[in-house]
Amino acid sequence: MGLRPDPVQMRAVATVRSAIDAAIELLDEQDGDRLRLAEVTARSGVSNGSLIHHFGTRDGLVAAALATRFDREATDRVRQFDGLAVSPDGIAPALAQLVAGAGQEERAAARRARFRALSFARDRPELRIALAESFRTLEREIGLELFRVQGGEILVDGVSSTALAIFAETYAAGRLLDGTLVEPLPETEWDGLFLAVLGAIVAPSVIGRIRASGRVTLAEVPLHPRFVRPAIPTLQISDDERSVLDHAVAHLRTAGESTLLVRDVCVAAGVTRGWFSRHFAGREELVDLARLDALITFSQGEVALLEHAFDGASTVDELQAAFASLAVESDGPARLGAAWQRLDVLVAASGRARFTEDAGGIVRAALARVADAIAGAQQRGLVRQDLSARAIARFLWGYPLAVLLGAVVDARREELHALAGRTFAMLTTDATR
Repeated sequence: MGLRPDPVQMRAVATVRSAIDAAIELLDEQDGDRLRLAEVTARSGVSNGSLIHHFGTRDGLVAAALATRFDREATDRVRQFDGLAVSPDGIAPALAQLVAGAGQEERAAARRARFRALSFARDRPELRIALAESFRTLEREIGLELFRVQGGEILVDGVSSTALAIFAETYAAGRLLDGTLVEPLPETEWDGLFLAVLGAIVAPSVIGRIRASGRVTLAEVPLHPRFVRPAIPTLQISDDERSVLDHAVAHLRTAGESTLLVRDVCVAAGVTRGWFSRHFAGREELVDLARLDALITFSQGEVALLEHAFDGASTVDELQAAFASLAVESDGPARLGAAWQRLDVLVAASGRARFTEDAGGIVRAALARVADAIAGAQQRGLVRQDLSARAIARFLWGYPLAVLLGAVVDARREELHALAGRTFAMLTTDATR
């Protein structure tokens, strides 16, 4: 997944950066919906054809610009920690403000832009390199701050800045579900989860001061009610329609959406264009169905693994071992491919109401099954009861996307695995923070 560009490609990356910089300047001057490619061309000197080649559409350019701007703003926020005393009393108020602001609308827009830009960059290596460079700048700044506070009783122990920055995207991806595919959760449920996750890297004394600050709203979370776990909806299609869809899914997996042609799919499936027109509303519906089919397959497999982890564990040690195993398995080629498909669904859900409704039904059923398994583990005393089972389920839903981002920026797998294991352990009842 990582890229080592040659000099020719680096010139192309420089072109992408110039276009992104110009787009950010224009976005700061006007509303994003009004941004035109011609304006970016005039400001940057990058031709319209080059913009289309590297970003695909105006939306791709806007997403890349918003994501890069978010990285730069986050870098500035991290630098503000430099003036704080290296002590729990000095750091805790700033972290409390971070927790309290985690669900703000501008943060939600930034999360959406991050994953939307990543989706556009899937088949565009120069854009992927530029986005990775932007993210690494933020990661380096976090690394400098972590080094500064190592000796101030702030951190549990040494933490990889790359792993920390990427793992934060697990929380971000889980929150993206709110208002996109499922109904939003109360902020208190998210705040409790965020504080628990923060406890994976921050000393107990800091967590205690954040809780006492009054800035974070923490309330008693009622145990998730147990119920019959719903079946994950499946596509109701004929055998011939399934054959067409399977060929479309295979093409999307190997070659991407941009080169998918209805003509080629019909030839591969042995059907006529007339037959296709009678059974499908067009290429867009075929792509949507392919995405839904991939989402169903991925969801069924993921839910089975998580149910096995929560239902099968009889001790906290067994549950933590299951989490560690899932973290290691998540960066395999098949799981990363499925994560790309999940990303495609999340991005597509922001545009078409019918698709959003169908995808939402699949995700709601999957989350309900996982939340029920978590609730069962809570009742058996394995999972912390002060956390929302629903929020934990959404957090776990976001983990594959965090791993995907890690693969794009060449993060070291062992660092991600170590932080993932520690973070998941914070969800169990033997967490001491």
